[in-house]
Amino acid sequence: VSSVTPWESYKDAIESVTIKYGVNNIGDGAFYDCKNLTYVKMAPVLSVGKFAFSGCGSLTSINIPKGVKSIGESAFWGCKGLSSVTIPDSINFIDHHAFSCCASLDSVTYYGKTQPQIGRFMLKHPVFKDCSQLKEVKVTSNYKGNHFCGKKVFK
Repeated sequence: VSSVTPWESYKDAIESVTIKYGVNNIGDGAFYDCKNLTYVKMAPVLSVGKFAFSGCGSLTSINIPKGVKSIGESAFWGCKGLSSVTIPDSINFIDHHAFSCCASLDSVTYYGKTQPQIGRFMLKHPVFKDCSQLKEVKVTSNYKGNHFCGKKVFK
């Protein structure tokens, strides 16, 4: 990740982040490698950029709010402590590796009726690659399909 944020020099001190209303996008690499980040409260931005929270190993859960449209490449890659993710029905695109290498991830809930569009490299670089604890994704009873981003679903 090549972008440098204003908080780069003290990123290891960041423990929580609140993204307020009026913010349109979380930029590429915005909180990349903030190892002590444990909590994110997010207003409905339009998109979560590439590598936005990648490497935030202390983050344990993320509730993506309704209104978010896309999740970028490797947005939560390597969040080793991440165990729970909630994805709203407003998501229409999830790029490859969005949640890869999240070793503790065992609970994903998706509220849409159909799978959103996924990145063109999905076959080689799945959304949930190396998430060995994640066996299936919880979906609503009206979800159409048996899989979500390569994982079995249960209703």
